[in-house]
Amino acid sequence: MMREGKYLADRLREVILNGRWIANTNFRDQLNDLDWSLAIKKTESQNSIADLSQHIHYYISGILNAFVEGKLNIRDKYSFSFPPIKSQVEWNNFKNKFWRDTEDLCKIIEDLSFQDLENDFVDKKYGSIKRNIEGMTEHAYYHLGQIVLIKKHWVRN
Repeated sequence: MMREGKYLADRLREVILNGRWIANTNFRDQLNDLDWSLAIKKTESQNSIADLSQHIHYYISGILNAFVEGKLNIRDKYSFSFPPIKSQVEWNNFKNKFWRDTEDLCKIIEDLSFQDLENDFVDKKYGSIKRNIEGMTEHAYYHLGQIVLIKKHWVRN
């Protein structure tokens, strides 16, 4: 029987790194071969693919840091505040950090017991660790859907 921590880690890996079960794609599939100029392209009312990807990474990195440091340093109001990506090298560096941080977070999650997952995430007001991991996965799928649609739009035009 799979431990719940392992199950939750694998779900997060699916949406970011390697899955096809829910959306038939994942962030890595959508971003790996995407040129930086297309990643930063946006219309007046849309976030770019880079914006949405950095937004998801912001939360993954923040949750990872909370597990390592024991405190939550991220705030929703900053979740779309990033320096602009200005080159393919910067875009590739971001993606590599995104993949590394996701895997590092998943390694922590997969070792959590059922009881660990029921504990508060940093503070009682944030709910359980399990709820936050599940929310992160759902949030990632939401933005993955947007990325797929935006990418289709720009590739067609």
